[in-house]
Amino acid sequence: HASPGIYARAFLDGRLTEQHLDNFRQESGGEGLPSYPHPRRLPWLWEFPTVSMGLGPLSAIYQARFNRYLANRNIKDTANSHVWAFLGDGEMDEPES
Repeated sequence: HASPGIYARAFLDGRLTEQHLDNFRQESGGEGLPSYPHPRRLPWLWEFPTVSMGLGPLSAIYQARFNRYLANRNIKDTANSHVWAFLGDGEMDEPES
């Protein structure tokens, strides 16, 4: 799964603390980091859920297409925006991916 790598990067960026990482998959009490991240649990870190159902790749594709839609209609300048998808084995092992 991609979440440990994403959490490690967020730690290096200063968005997570060592205590956050120590609480990976320790979700009791609401302080842990979930193995299947969801914006409902961590809205300041996740924009889209990245579960093992192939939603991560699809979310990235549709976000990129929506950015193009906005740019083509002069609604928003998206020339400097980037869409990244961090994909792990769980995400890529689904037919939707």
